[in-house]
Amino acid sequence: MRTLTIARATIREALHIPVLHVLVIGAVVLVAIVGQMPRFTMSEVDDLKMLKDLVLATATLAGLLVAIFTAANVVTLEIENWTVVTLLSKPVRRWEFVAGKWLGVLGTVAITFVALTALLVPTVWWGMWTYALDWQNIHPELSANFWANAWDTANELARGMVMSFLQVAALTGVATALCVRTPAVVSATATVSLFVAGNFVSSAARAAEASGSFLGTFGAVLATSLVADQSALAFSPEAASWAAKMPAAAIGWGALYALAYALAGVLGGVLLFRHREVI
Repeated sequence: MRTLTIARATIREALHIPVLHVLVIGAVVLVAIVGQMPRFTMSEVDDLKMLKDLVLATATLAGLLVAIFTAANVVTLEIENWTVVTLLSKPVRRWEFVAGKWLGVLGTVAITFVALTALLVPTVWWGMWTYALDWQNIHPELSANFWANAWDTANELARGMVMSFLQVAALTGVATALCVRTPAVVSATATVSLFVAGNFVSSAARAAEASGSFLGTFGAVLATSLVADQSALAFSPEAASWAAKMPAAAIGWGALYALAYALAGVLGGVLLFRHREVI
């Protein structure tokens, strides 16, 4: 119960951070601008795919920055300003503090993705509609089938947003743990580095295993254990076709993977905060 109370207070505090509002508005403005620009692929299918890829990439980056800024504001600053002393002077255990802050960061990221989905889908529709009007003399079917294509796009973007959220959610535990012991700049740099490494760890692990050496195999196992494989949670056309047949399985396995990695990060944060002096 105390953990949930801390989480709710953290979410309320985080939603008043101005930079979070700037990130959401900036993501929508970026997609709105790009949606009105020609993409020169000579194919309406490829043009729409580029726009959807941009939406998911923008949402993922915005969500990652929200997680970093939220963790820095509600964990690092609270410890550095010693306001955590007031909380720990009450019957609140240190693990409850860390777990509550993590749940608050995770909840803030979830709210951000809900807001991004609600704002970005209509923005994409606007881009699709203006594109259909520009090409109505060559591709009249774009206007005739607009709403059917629009709902298919919204369905695909919704599933893509869930997977993007899981990409960020996997790192919320690590971001919270780093903020417990390190300055905001260090924790932000490390979290971004883990995200970037996670996009290449799968390919690097396969290359290391292909070498056939013991060090290569050991390095591949170690890398995939320490770094969250972002490619496993990324939304791709192949994943889209599979998830269309088994949406619950696709999202469910991704959620379990993200939760396991996030909980491992939270456990590390509990251990790091256990003996830290806060006075």
